[in-house]
Amino acid sequence: MKIILKNGLTILALLVLLSAACTQQEETKKPEKKPTETDKSKPAEKKLFPKTISADFPTDLVFTDNKLFFTEKGGKLKVLTRGETKPMTLLTVQVPQISGYDETGLLGIALSPEFSDDQQIYLFHTVRVNSELKNRVIRVQADDPEKKPVVIIDDIKGARIHDAGKLAFGPNGNLFIATGDADEQQLAQNKNSLNGKVLRIKPNGSIPADNPFNNATWSFGHRNIFGMTFDNKDRLFVTENGPEGNDEINMIKKGANYGWPNTTGDDPDFEQPLITFKSSIAPTGIIFYTGDKFKELQNKLVFGDFINGDVHRLTLQDSMATDKIVASSQGDINALAQTKDGQIYLAIQDQIKRLELSN
Repeated sequence: MKIILKNGLTILALLVLLSAACTQQEETKKPEKKPTETDKSKPAEKKLFPKTISADFPTDLVFTDNKLFFTEKGGKLKVLTRGETKPMTLLTVQVPQISGYDETGLLGIALSPEFSDDQQIYLFHTVRVNSELKNRVIRVQADDPEKKPVVIIDDIKGARIHDAGKLAFGPNGNLFIATGDADEQQLAQNKNSLNGKVLRIKPNGSIPADNPFNNATWSFGHRNIFGMTFDNKDRLFVTENGPEGNDEINMIKKGANYGWPNTTGDDPDFEQPLITFKSSIAPTGIIFYTGDKFKELQNKLVFGDFINGDVHRLTLQDSMATDKIVASSQGDINALAQTKDGQIYLAIQDQIKRLELSN
């Protein structure tokens, strides 16, 4: 009996030791949690577009989620993909070569409202027909840039100066086009001329039935518009350069007369500007800021000026506006645009750069 008891105790002791050893082995073999396993559940952060992007006199720009498209005065349409640093030339439009100061070239861009599906890009550019300068709007394919462009609207009179050239899609998918007076002031008051106007057409170039004058004219009496944008209430705003001072920010209304060349600045006989700058600043690109990166700009009009290189915030109240400079000395600003994640980029003479605001 003693032997049996001794063996039983021995066996019991061995079982306890084996159990402890197995438990220790299991604890030893248990894999450590790798940091990458927790990271997999987090969404990957999108890379920002570069702080500065090389460009040769960029005139206009627009962003999708992952791409920047921009126009250069010399005729190149370029594209930069998010995460890359060097833009590539998508296509080149033939524009006149003019010595000395001029405002011709590849001047404006707008993406189709259905761009993700149809890949259509609308461009405004100057052409030389025989010895005459003209401006036209064309449509090209981002996914087939070698395809022959489709002419949407032609025979807009061109000139060395006052070509305007901005594009924007508005409510119901109509295309709005800003044209200058082509240095022939009287054209701005002629409702049947395409010059000195904000035009409104369908994407195929036809005239909407509810246009005010049974032609492409939506508003008239404009001198030289350099920027155009819609806000979140579908209201259209433009920047307009006066002759010497009296630069304006205007809210565009159907059928309205903005006065040029009969008047500039404030005049109760014509549609009044939201704000007039008595000294020349040459307002250019304008956006309605919808991002959340710059809280002080949220749901405000933001525009640049060419002369001082300032970025302005415009606060609307009824039919008036108050102006505040939020960034100074940014360069000769031609245009600006916002990314889908709230960054603002400025097109200046030799680059496109990200706006940085100090606290």
